[in-house]
Amino acid sequence: MFQEDHCRDDYEEFAELCFIYVGGIPPREIRFYKPGLIHDARFMLRAIYSLKMFLFRDQLKLSEKEVKGLRDFCLFLVLEYVTYWFTSTDAISVPRNDFQWLLDLKRYSEVNKVISDVAVKKFAGHLWYLSLELVGSALFDTKVPCAEKRKMVTKILSSDSSVRKSERSGVRKVEISPRSVSGWFEKDYFASPVTLNLFQRFCLKSDFIHDDPANWPFREDFQSACNFFTDLNVTNDATERGVALTHNCHEYLGRV
Repeated sequence: MFQEDHCRDDYEEFAELCFIYVGGIPPREIRFYKPGLIHDARFMLRAIYSLKMFLFRDQLKLSEKEVKGLRDFCLFLVLEYVTYWFTSTDAISVPRNDFQWLLDLKRYSEVNKVISDVAVKKFAGHLWYLSLELVGSALFDTKVPCAEKRKMVTKILSSDSSVRKSERSGVRKVEISPRSVSGWFEKDYFASPVTLNLFQRFCLKSDFIHDDPANWPFREDFQSACNFFTDLNVTNDATERGVALTHNCHEYLGRV
């Protein structure tokens, strides 16, 4: 996390605070920055505030209940959230991360069942961006075993006439209920014939899927498509900055 260039200073600060929380010393040494403004487009600051409040809990007038709540939240941030947050910008690993993320949230019930139940329910309802097409990026993920990719290819190349019109268009999102999270990996990443639409939309060759996944890295068409998805920007940071800037300008103009 500290070896990459972060698009925002608050991302780097969040990573450093998580490291400090577990007893580490960041490359820039231990330092604390002036708190920024909290806004809906700056949800990262809620995590930053929570970590700072817990680290400085002895200097604040907090009840035992508040300290416990902060401790539980900070543990969740450090043990679960931070890893997936900093890998969310990788378009290739998105499908695998989403599946594994919900599985990890489900298993987090062994640490804190209340947080686990709430987090699973919340994130299971935020899969609108993971469509039947976008799961195709998992074909380029080196962490997905070849055996799993073979299963995906079998489903992609199948001529299933029962595929509904909405699925053929590729717009249907992946849906999962909190109770069935444990069976996600039996779904072969929800691959289907419409997954090929992903390559058509970006004018990418997909002939490599007719070859064995073990041979893909040696094919030019696979390498070309892989490079495209590696460079694909999947964040909305620019939009968030614009929303926050507009909000701050309105507040400033309202005071003058």
